[in-house]
Amino acid sequence: MASIETSLVLRACAEDMSSSYGFKWPNVNGVAEAPDWDPRPTCGKGLHGWLYGHGSIPDVKLEKRPRDIPAYLLSKAAKWLVVEVESASIVTLPGMCKFPRAKVRFIGTKHDAVSYLLTHEPKADKSPMMGARVKVGDGGYGFVCDLGEVTAGSEGVAIAGDIGASTVGQRGTAIAGYRGSATSGDASNAIAGRRGIAQAGQNGMARAGDFGSAFAGDNGIAVAGKDSGVRAGNYGVAVSGENGNSYVSDDAHAIVGNKGTAVAGYNGLAWSGDEGKSLAGARAFARAGAFGYANAGDGGMAMSGHHGHSVARVFGIAIAADHGKAEVGNDARAIVGDHGEANAGDRSYVTAGAHGIAVGGSHSRATAGNYGFAKVGDHGTATVGLRGQACAGRFGEIRMTYWDEVCKRYRTKCCYVGENNIAPNVKYALNDLNEIVKAE
Repeated sequence: MASIETSLVLRACAEDMSSSYGFKWPNVNGVAEAPDWDPRPTCGKGLHGWLYGHGSIPDVKLEKRPRDIPAYLLSKAAKWLVVEVESASIVTLPGMCKFPRAKVRFIGTKHDAVSYLLTHEPKADKSPMMGARVKVGDGGYGFVCDLGEVTAGSEGVAIAGDIGASTVGQRGTAIAGYRGSATSGDASNAIAGRRGIAQAGQNGMARAGDFGSAFAGDNGIAVAGKDSGVRAGNYGVAVSGENGNSYVSDDAHAIVGNKGTAVAGYNGLAWSGDEGKSLAGARAFARAGAFGYANAGDGGMAMSGHHGHSVARVFGIAIAADHGKAEVGNDARAIVGDHGEANAGDRSYVTAGAHGIAVGGSHSRATAGNYGFAKVGDHGTATVGLRGQACAGRFGEIRMTYWDEVCKRYRTKCCYVGENNIAPNVKYALNDLNEIVKAE
């Protein structure tokens, strides 16, 4: 009598041996049978697994169906089974297979189950396996399927599937899929999929998909998708998508999407999208989008979009768009759009648009547009456009623009604090005769 051909199938269960829909698997040598078997090639109505340990986690890449990943697949306490199935009864599905009945041959950890399968199933090592642990040397190439771990030496390539982990040495490339972890040495590339973590050493590049995290060493590049966190070392570039966080060290660049946060070290550049927050170190450039906040260190420049707030320290330049507010340190310049407010320290240049407010310290120059207000400290110069108001400290100067109807041109009326009854720190304006008077 001819023997019945069988195949070994890998699968996982919860710690209590249960699986989807409350089905519970028996112990070793026990037989499991599907109560609702349907031989049609559709998922469901049968027992499921990975034939010879080959396949993938179904629907794991679909953003709209993250719940399709059984929780026990992500648990360290999961029980991994190797079951024996009559080959003729197996129905092939995308990434897996299903069958009506099976006999349990092994129960243990993921790696122990994979080892058992490799020992007892001749076809197991013909393709990359689910949950496998692979290690190759320098210059080698290693690949595992989902839930696996792969390590390659320097100048090697390590590729892991979804929810896997890949690690390479210097000048190598590590790639992991969805929710995976990719780690590479110096001067290497690390790439992880959605919700993954990518880490690269010095001069390396780390890239993670949406909701992931990317870390790169000095002189590296870190890129992550929206809702992500990225961090690059000195001289590196960190980029993340919307709602992400981007951190880099000195002489670096940080760029994030809308609602994100970008932080760069000295001499770096930090750029965030609308409603974002951007911070850069001394001599740095920080720019945030509309509704955002930009802060640059000493000698730096901070720019923010509409309704934004921009702050630069000593020797810095702060520029805010319409309705924004710009603040800078000593010897700095502040420029804001219409309806904005600009504040600068001593010896500064401050400019605000129409209806704006420009405030500078001693020895400063503050300029506001039409209907604006300019204020400076001692020895400063306050300039306003039509219908504006201005005040200056001791020994200060006030300049006001008016329209000369006779000559059909703009003219400037000047006065000096301490002369002609012009008092310090008092608001002045032009009356209908274009005479400087105290503002009401």
